[in-house]
Amino acid sequence: FMLKFEGLRSPDQMDYAQIARHLYNGDGFITSSINPLSLTFYDSIKNHPNLWRPPLYPLLVSASFHIFGINDAAVTLVSGFFYILLIPLVYLFAKEMFGRKVGLLAGMISLTSVVLVNYGMTGLTETMFTFLFTLSLFLLYKRVNPLFIGFLLGLCYLTRYNLLFIIPGILWFIYKEYPNWKIDVLKLVAVFMITISPWWIRNFSLVGNPLFSLQKYEIVMFNDVFKSCSLYRTFQPIEPTNFIISHPISMIKKAIYGAGVLFVGIPRVIFNFFVSAIGIAGLFDIRREGKNFNFFVSLLIMIFLQALALAIIHPLPRLFVPFVPVIIILASYKVVNIIDASRDVNIRRALIGIFVVLILFANIAGIFINDYSHSSYVHEEEIEYIKSIVGENEAMVTDVPWMVAWYCERTGIGFPVTYESMKMHLPSVNYVYFSAREQTGS
Repeated sequence: FMLKFEGLRSPDQMDYAQIARHLYNGDGFITSSINPLSLTFYDSIKNHPNLWRPPLYPLLVSASFHIFGINDAAVTLVSGFFYILLIPLVYLFAKEMFGRKVGLLAGMISLTSVVLVNYGMTGLTETMFTFLFTLSLFLLYKRVNPLFIGFLLGLCYLTRYNLLFIIPGILWFIYKEYPNWKIDVLKLVAVFMITISPWWIRNFSLVGNPLFSLQKYEIVMFNDVFKSCSLYRTFQPIEPTNFIISHPISMIKKAIYGAGVLFVGIPRVIFNFFVSAIGIAGLFDIRREGKNFNFFVSLLIMIFLQALALAIIHPLPRLFVPFVPVIIILASYKVVNIIDASRDVNIRRALIGIFVVLILFANIAGIFINDYSHSSYVHEEEIEYIKSIVGENEAMVTDVPWMVAWYCERTGIGFPVTYESMKMHLPSVNYVYFSAREQTGS
């Protein structure tokens, strides 16, 4: 991968990278990739605060810059690092639940999991969040002091905000399995709040709302009123509650469409159909009582609540990647049960061969089939041309603000919805650049 690597490929990757570079330079949590909606909350283009991304992942990427220099590979090394950490964690988790054989198999499947390898090479938050979330579940399952779990969940929240959809399932497990559950819930919540409080204080000082993120406006996007992420391109924020009340039909249609996207997309997240199918079958082998049963019920609560929320807000199947390790553990448990149930040595060898082909070989083949090198954003002539005409302290309106921010080291502002609004709200911006690329992000 590193020999073929040619650069970052997605808007999210470049957005995290340019925020991390600002942190590396000592500028704080500011961004050079700005959408018009953000300017309605903080009107200064210079030193514009990051009002969209959580802070933890850019912090770690900036630390990577200190070690490996400011470059594309240093971004992907962070996600790759957490992919590597995840493999022994899955082994330990599976071993704790179902024994050493299941642990070894789960570790091997994780090592060759296409989805985990893919995200380990992206420079995105998925593997970091998955590691922190899986470690939280592991400690929860072992009934470790909830103070540690609260801290880890705080780190999860500072990596991805969708953790809030998952917490009720965690609290349910504590209710079922912790003897002093009321006190333990208070401990967890207290440490969680302390962990995230610096970020909330920062948000409150900027916009008067500790929970603020531009992501909250996605609940009124991706419908027949605001198609795709078009609200990000306006200078008029819409109050989400009022929109939902006044556009019930649009919201219902969006929720139905979102549920369909997740229904089709979540199984694809696993990539290998046999892993997900065998993992679901493994659920039926769990005894209908005890810690294992309560754990998987809590997991189903988490999946259901997140799917319900995302269907209404923004149906992103990749946000279910953090559940992949547990699905792998369930699949490994089922495979070991099937093999152990046979007393005939030849049949057992045949079953092992079948599962190797269906799971491990299919995973390895998928890894090599994927192309991790292509990037449509790395064009040196284009980058140098923009840098030559736009000054370091100037901004430009563009359809690729993330590329302008990361590769050109200039401030890029996303295209407003109308030319008139651009003239009215951005009179000091003298440059416009349209890349004519097929867009894959907001």
